[in-house]
Formats: sequence, C-alpha cells, structure tokens
Amino acid sequence: MSWGERPRRRSRARRRLVAILVTLVVLAGLAFAIDRLARVYVENRVAAKIQSEGFSRKPSVTIDGFPFLTQLASRDFPEVEISSDDVTARRIRFTSINATLNGVRLSSAYDGGTITRLDGRAVVAFPDLTSALATAVSSRLPAGAVGSLRALAGALTLSAAGRHEVRASIRLLGSGTATWRISLPGHTEILATLVASSGLPSVVAAALQSITVPLGRLPFGLTVSSVHVSATGLVCRISGHDLAFGS
Repeated sequence: MSWGERPRRRSRARRRLVAILVTLVVLAGLAFAIDRLARVYVENRVAAKIQSEGFSRKPSVTIDGFPFLTQLASRDFPEVEISSDDVTARRIRFTSINATLNGVRLSSAYDGGTITRLDGRAVVAFPDLTSALATAVSSRLPAGAVGSLRALAGALTLSAAGRHEVRASIRLLGSGTATWRISLPGHTEILATLVASSGLPSVVAAALQSITVPLGRLPFGLTVSSVHVSATGLVCRISGHDLAFGS
C-alpha cells in the first residue's frame, strides 16, 4: 500500500463514521418524535374520557415514563397526572383538582379504562367557600336581615386563622368577627363550628354557630378524606380505588 492511499482510506473511514452517526441521530430523533406524538394523542383521548366522569371541562392529562410506546403496547400506565380547574359539586366549587393516578389500564380501543388508585388534592378558594357558607347561613337569618344572597356573601371576608380554622370579618347588622373550626365529620360534608366571635348581634352569632356545606358528588365519586386551611382557602385530600372511566 502506497503512502498516498493510507490518508485516503482514513478519510473515507471518517466519512463513513460521520454518515453512520448522522443516521443514528436522525433515527433517534424520529423515534422520539413518534413517541411524543403517540403520547399526546393518548393523553388527549384519555382526557376526553375522564371528562365524562364529572369534570366541567377537559382536564389536563400527563402520562409519565419514557419510552411511551412500550407502555402503549401493553396499555398499562404506572402513573398518570391529571389536573382541572373550576369543578362544581352541588353547593361548593373546587378551584382546582390535581391528582396522581396509579395503575391505569386502557381498553383495547382506548375508549375507557380502569384506575387502581387515585390520590390528590382539591382546593376551595376563600371566595368559593364564602359563597358556600353564605348559602348555608341565609336560611337561618330573619327576614330583612340581608337583602340578597349576594349581599350576604359580600358581607363576609374570610382568611386563615390556623391549620383548621378560618376567621371571618362580617359586616351585617353591624360589624364584627367570627372564627370557625373547619372539620370533616364524614366524607359528604364540611362542618364549620363557631369557636369565637366579637361584635356580632346575637341573631347573627346564632346563625353562625354550626354550618354544614354538602360536598355533593365529586368526579369519579371520589372521597374527601381530610381538610385543612391554607393561606388561600381549603385544601381537601381526595382519594379513590378501583375506578372506571369511559365506555
């Protein structure tokens, strides 16, 4: 072999190596794109089916794990995240619901499935809690004490007073304050028990003694297992087991 042929051979080998590397990068990018497109399609389809279980709008769905196509082939998804805003259950509006779904299995047509376990939290912002409490209190007040339910809600301003207490500034037949302890006696209602008040007329204080707010039916028939007060409202822990969605 001449000295001139060796550099040419090395140059051809380098070009072949570069071509192989470029091909591998292109194939990897194509596989990633296909994986991503399949994920988006299934997430959107699952979101539409979950919406039919009681969500007022299509929730956001994120399927965890990579690669996705291996999960799709088995139709088993170990972990799925969902979130939704503005969910109303009877007398109370949940500002947001965020949950983790474990053990999700889709049907062969991807038009429904089952969930082994769901855990998450639902938030009731103070304005929505105010509306729910005003609805419950309105029937206890004497005629003429307040002009309308909207006026009653406008007379209450809530804030956190501890992990399980809320404080209300009340402008109704005068001005005063009230502190309620928030509890969950069962799984179907929230109880607000008056523990302190100041400056309130007796008729108003009597109406605020013990107030129950029915939770109604949550999406999937989920259960509220605990509640606590945060800086922005109530945080409810929600859970469910062996749930079905879609057809």
